Amino acid sequence: MKEEFAIETIRDIHAIREQWVALDAVADTLVNSGKLPYMEYSFYQTYTWNCFLYENCRSWHKKLEYMVVYADGKVESIVPLVLKPAKKEVRIISGRIAGILNVVCPYRDEQAQRAMDVVVQKLKERFNDGWRYNFHDMPLDALFRKSLSDNGFAHTERGSYHIPLTKFSSYNEYLSSLGKNIYKNIRKAYNHLSTDGKAMQLHHYTQMNPPSRWLSGKIWRLYFRRKLAWQKKKHTFWKEVRCVMKAFSYATAGIQTKSMFRLQASELFVLTIDGQIAAF
Repeated sequence: MKEEFAIETIRDIHAIREQWVALDAVADTLVNSGKLPYMEYSFYQTYTWNCFLYENCRSWHKKLEYMVVYADGKVESIVPLVLKPAKKEVRIISGRIAGILNVVCPYRDEQAQRAMDVVVQKLKERFNDGWRYNFHDMPLDALFRKSLSDNGFAHTERGSYHIPLTKFSSYNEYLSSLGKNIYKNIRKAYNHLSTDGKAMQLHHYTQMNPPSRWLSGKIWRLYFRRKLAWQKKKHTFWKEVRCVMKAFSYATAGIQTKSMFRLQASELFVLTIDGQIAAF
């Protein structure tokens, strides 16, 4: 029997709290039982994180809305979108700087795949007048990514994804989850540091033990400096000034920094080498 799909657009996230929390509960059970990879339904898909974004990300130049997909009257998935009318851009909202980007759907069966196809068709119908889609950094096996690909949408793939270190039982388990090239680079760097006698330390911060504003500024400055290298841009004096200014902005009012003080689930790991910040 073929299911009947329906899509409802909601602009107040509180109106769909019950349905969203129910999906989170299904995903939590499946992830803990090993039936659903964490990257297929991470913290970024939960109601807790998206409600935080809803309360902190709305502004005059962008709108947040949620496509709720029903299959025979039951909520199958939710697609959190941010629209920028001035730029004619639509994307999945996430609020993260790197990591997992996906729709809210804990199911992996054929019905869920057909629901994703319905979502893609709805997007094509609604945003067909010069709108640009920005659906980057999706897991390779995500059902939504497959539907996008089947409908001619280009996509990008990441070599790694943000998965909390606490999700692994050991360091070796973490290493085995990485791609071959990333694993080799980590082993090579570690061997160099060990041979040189460098002192490495991993610091862990939570809502109860948040990072200082000074530390937040240091790690964001490191991030924006490295972003220049990722984008193959020359590190000039004025670009350094820009890095400092953006770091100050993110350390004082950035969404990620705010989450460290407002969300119990937030965690920050900072690696120092001889007392200097190397990664976070």
